[in-house]
Amino acid sequence: MGQTTEEKYADILQLSSDYHNKRESVKLNLPYHINVIDELHINENGHSRILTQLLKFQNANKEYEILQSLIKYIASISKTSFFETLEIGCPEITQEIERIDLWVRGKDYAIIFENKIYNAADQDAQLSRYIEKTRQHGYKEDSIFVVYLSNSGGDPDLQSWGEYKDSFKDRFFNLSFRDNILYWLKNVVAPNVRHKDVFLKEAIDQYVDYLEGLFDLRTVQNDLNMEIEQFITQKLKLEECNSEQERFSKVKKYLEDTDEFRSQLWNWLDKEGKKKVKKTESMIRQKYPNIGLEESEFSTLITDFKGKKVKVSINVWSGKLYCQVEYCSGENFSEEDSLVKKVEDILKNHHSTQRWQYFDRLDYDGACKMYETVIGRLTA
Repeated sequence: MGQTTEEKYADILQLSSDYHNKRESVKLNLPYHINVIDELHINENGHSRILTQLLKFQNANKEYEILQSLIKYIASISKTSFFETLEIGCPEITQEIERIDLWVRGKDYAIIFENKIYNAADQDAQLSRYIEKTRQHGYKEDSIFVVYLSNSGGDPDLQSWGEYKDSFKDRFFNLSFRDNILYWLKNVVAPNVRHKDVFLKEAIDQYVDYLEGLFDLRTVQNDLNMEIEQFITQKLKLEECNSEQERFSKVKKYLEDTDEFRSQLWNWLDKEGKKKVKKTESMIRQKYPNIGLEESEFSTLITDFKGKKVKVSINVWSGKLYCQVEYCSGENFSEEDSLVKKVEDILKNHHSTQRWQYFDRLDYDGACKMYETVIGRLTA
């Protein structure tokens, strides 16, 4: 007779607790190691910023060496004829413009990089929308490429493509951070950095070390990995299995149950986060009684700003929590816009009708504080 859901989750919680205790006890005996990026606890957006800055590097001849290296690497593992002959030129390399994690646009080509290092779920028609945005900037469909930066090889959801999956089958590349980005940086980029480019070399070395740590590949972690492997074998009673396939199936089933439980934990955390947003809404109702409030999945505030409809919201997009302000009428912001002047120092990301700021995925307190600050500035 199979386990009930409650029993499965109880087992997962116990294994998680035992694993944590085991890992911490082994880590106490590991050699000293420090990495600046480890200490900063960067999120998905932080990885995009690092890659953007690396791809922006130009040598003394104004050549984009690292970007060119990445293009050649993609061509070598995908046999893409276009990338084999692509002239980089002087591209525009941006991060978080039009919600695209990393965007490289040359004279006659555009490359969309979608970062999923922490396995965030694809939003509705996400890649399709990014392709449409790129086309709106004047690029023909056959000159647009999509690079999906997965954690360890996961593919995009089918729905993310909209109607583009088949037409992009030869212009889509899945590069995993574990097997591709780490290898490329460590074995292709790092050995060719000039000694005089000290800060570039240090940045790459730190990022390579960080990725090795993220995937438990540091040499100093070998003993840890061996003990954790023994721990898993013991706790899941794999030695009692009669065959290699039975052991594999048992671990796979446990992983599926864990993913299911993890999804339930995220749902619980988001419900708690929404409660925080509701408390903020209640406070705003009392403090600003003349502001109209409308609800969305998390929170949306509609107000008049100098005769224009403005929406201020807290929401989740592509696995990212953010606070945003936008015009509802479709009017574009301008550099001299009085609304922009009021919030440009706190809402750093922007395009035509929107300005927003990202937060750590569960930092609802930070998002709510920003929400309140934006309302206060707009009503001042």
